[in-house]
Amino acid sequence: MVVSVLKEIFSAAEKQLLEKLVRWGWVSVEGRMRAPVILLTGVELFADWTVEESWQKKGAPYPANVHMSVFSDLELFAMETQRIHLGIDYYSHLEQKYKAAKQT
Repeated sequence: MVVSVLKEIFSAAEKQLLEKLVRWGWVSVEGRMRAPVILLTGVELFADWTVEESWQKKGAPYPANVHMSVFSDLELFAMETQRIHLGIDYYSHLEQKYKAAKQT
């Protein structure tokens, strides 16, 4: 699933709604994400050459060095765009879920 806007950042209201959608997509179905949600803004949509180059030019919160594997796997690309645009991290979510399960 892809959500895109032409502007460079999502509004606070959009982020709030998107976080719910993203977390819904994180639910595991047969060992994979139910629906990886890729978030694109004008930064990615209007990149001069590549998304990687565009991210490097923009600086934080965009990664300075992106591994090519991020672009070759839709789940990884979705997770990276979620981290950039919403500030949420799938792996932190898994860690919290694991710790909660371990305590019970």
